[in-house]
Amino acid sequence: MTRALVTNRSSLAHEQALRWALLASLGLLSAACGGTTLDDSSGNQGGSGSQGGSGNQGGNVMQQGGTSQGGGSQFTSCSAPKTDPLTGLVSCAEGYTHRPLAKQCGIVTNIAAPPGDVPVPNPLPRADGSLMCSTETSALCDSFQFGYCDLQQDGGGLQVPTCQSGCVADADCGAGQACICGDAESPTGGVCRYVSCRIDQDCGSGSFCASAGQACGAGTYACQTAQDECASDADCGTGVGCVYAQDGDAGAHRQCGSDVVCGRPFLVEDQARLAPVVSGGDWLDRDSALPRVDHLSWAERSALADHWTHLGRMEHASIAAFARFSLQLLSLGAPPELVDSCTQALADETAHTKLCFR
Repeated sequence: MTRALVTNRSSLAHEQALRWALLASLGLLSAACGGTTLDDSSGNQGGSGSQGGSGNQGGNVMQQGGTSQGGGSQFTSCSAPKTDPLTGLVSCAEGYTHRPLAKQCGIVTNIAAPPGDVPVPNPLPRADGSLMCSTETSALCDSFQFGYCDLQQDGGGLQVPTCQSGCVADADCGAGQACICGDAESPTGGVCRYVSCRIDQDCGSGSFCASAGQACGAGTYACQTAQDECASDADCGTGVGCVYAQDGDAGAHRQCGSDVVCGRPFLVEDQARLAPVVSGGDWLDRDSALPRVDHLSWAERSALADHWTHLGRMEHASIAAFARFSLQLLSLGAPPELVDSCTQALADETAHTKLCFR
């Protein structure tokens, strides 16, 4: 006689337990990955999270030059503009900010003030967001340029304390990044963000270099386009954010909501855990060709290496998340199709990890 696990589908308590376990294991009971814009007065990152000083988490290639991208969009108006003297950002009644000029951020008292408008020379390396810290170990971050320990939102929407680097000017940041002033945690008041434009002039006539939310990770600054469906969250429905994302033939533009799925973190006591990075080749996908990098500058190669290393660590942690999820499904008597799907997802995360490190 063949025995099989049977799920009591008529048991309301069992179904509720399974439902809540699914949500909790997938992180859907914690902070969700949203799409909110930058704060309209200080330039701080909103609910969609922020990045470390080197801006490893996602981003867009910066568009140089002054080609107009406005194209008569209905979302380019800026009513009741107000310039913040600290950040240089202009806030608009429509719910977004734009960056007319590259502002040099201020220096706090514990860092020597620069003479005139010359940024502070600092030979220390910049933090890449991979070194975890705490209130007790925040001194670890002093070994980085304008280093500090801060909670940063990862791709799964969770707050993780890591060492970050502040900035004074855009020149302190990597390729495709800008130093956005107004962050209260940074010792300089500035943080590096991946952007598609640095100032309004990059976008041409009729278009601002405006704040934009992203579905996962940090917000950004991008030129307004004729394809934009919104200017800020205020143009979307309740609980739906205005996010800047790639959308097929339409290209990258602002839209209400997003079908982007954020990474699945591995949680221990509600904290995301990532494995440290060590030298080695065990996690390389040896079946795929090496990416071509000879046409890239050293700064571009370095930024991409940091970015894919961070994603590799996130994918690696997702293996553990799905392994634990599989055990939870079994403990609740979940049907085999769910267990099969979870096993396949675990295999996918393993493949993704190897591809990222490749």
